[in-house]
Amino acid sequence: MMIRKIIPALLVAAFLLLIPSGDLFAADPLLISAECEKSIVGQGDLVRIDITVDRFPDIITFGPVVVKFDPEKAGFYRLAESETLTNFIYTSTQTSDTVTISAVDRLASFGEDVGEDNEINAFHSEEPIVLYSLYFRILPSAKDTADFSVESVDGFINAKQKEVKSTVQSGVTLLVNQSVSQDATLTFLDLGSVSLSPDFDPHITEYEAVVERSVTEIEVRTTSSNIFSAVFINGNRNLVVGENRVTIDVTAQDGQTHMRYAVNVTRKESYLPENAVLMDGDGNLYNFVDPPQEFQAPDGFTQTVRVLNGYSVPTYAKDGLTSVLVYLYDGKNQPAFYFYNAENKTVIPYVEGYSVVTTGRVYTNISDEESLTIPDGFNPFTLHTEDQLIRGYKNSAGDFICFLVDEQGIGGFFQYDQNSGNFYRYVKPDNSRETVYRVLFTLSFIVAVTEAVIIIIIVMLVRKLIADKSSPRPKRV
Repeated sequence: MMIRKIIPALLVAAFLLLIPSGDLFAADPLLISAECEKSIVGQGDLVRIDITVDRFPDIITFGPVVVKFDPEKAGFYRLAESETLTNFIYTSTQTSDTVTISAVDRLASFGEDVGEDNEINAFHSEEPIVLYSLYFRILPSAKDTADFSVESVDGFINAKQKEVKSTVQSGVTLLVNQSVSQDATLTFLDLGSVSLSPDFDPHITEYEAVVERSVTEIEVRTTSSNIFSAVFINGNRNLVVGENRVTIDVTAQDGQTHMRYAVNVTRKESYLPENAVLMDGDGNLYNFVDPPQEFQAPDGFTQTVRVLNGYSVPTYAKDGLTSVLVYLYDGKNQPAFYFYNAENKTVIPYVEGYSVVTTGRVYTNISDEESLTIPDGFNPFTLHTEDQLIRGYKNSAGDFICFLVDEQGIGGFFQYDQNSGNFYRYVKPDNSRETVYRVLFTLSFIVAVTEAVIIIIIVMLVRKLIADKSSPRPKRV
């Protein structure tokens, strides 16, 4: 008898072991609920409704999940994504009395080859989790109770591309208190692109933040827990280098209850982000360095902030010029100013008195007579322009030329145009035609003179012959 009882039990146990644990309770639907940590709310309060599920068996997509509310009691404010399902992308739609949410795991694959054997590293939990949270503002005219319910659920798909059954478990009914609010808390505090430390919590009142030196003002965005609260922000403008204190004072509807939130903001002494570097087209690395305060930029250049190599850094720029002046350290020499061209990724030194900016390009002035072949007729001369002194050469006709090297390292002689103030490639005059014309003119002149002499001689001879015939000399007898 004992054996007959044991054998069926062993068979059942073996059968249970062979069935995958995930399929054992596949028939049990997921339970979706609307929950709230409060049971009593005041007129004008902002409340959070959590949409929860009793477990999360490798789900990679869910929705639409439709949440219904009474538009005469509350208004939808915003969606807060789950802090657990960090890989999910949410989409939402809403009507006057519903909010519909769907979500998908962005790391999951949905190709045709996905099947039983294709494993996806999906999030799994056997404990209840929050799918997402919805914030609603209780209307100032609300009375009695405010109801929030999950109207319908659908679209729960697991990593094996199989639908998991789901059903609605419960909703939320909140009692609306019509008395004057004593709530002076915030439900939202944000500084835009500036990070808070620690993350905002309505019950934490002291925070830290760090901004770049270029930042002199920060935007403070807040949402009070009760719409009737008064919020005053102070200290977020005209930030000084070093420590600043930004305060957010909240006074409740009763006019008595008060709470102060504070953010200690450190404005960096450096204008530069940490570890900001620049790489040129040849792979050479330069470190950005804060420019000296006493630097006098060339005429036409103004200090500004540009994004170079992904970093917002101080630069000196000129209208119509692609290259900008930046202060860099090459790892060997002392930090210095360089012209950086983002299009060509070239870095060339800026040398006061030798760098020439013209026609939207940057050149380096070279005046080493020993290595240059100076065109005939030109002698050393320094040109005084409105911007700087340029070393070059001048001829007797007043033409000024100089040797310039561009950002690509290509050099040549350039001639200065006094009318436009620009430099243009110097082309040596071609005098070959003039020489030919001179030779031809000389030959023509010689031929003409020779012909004239011959004509004169002929004329004289003719005249003599005529004269001899007209007055013949008497012959001697």
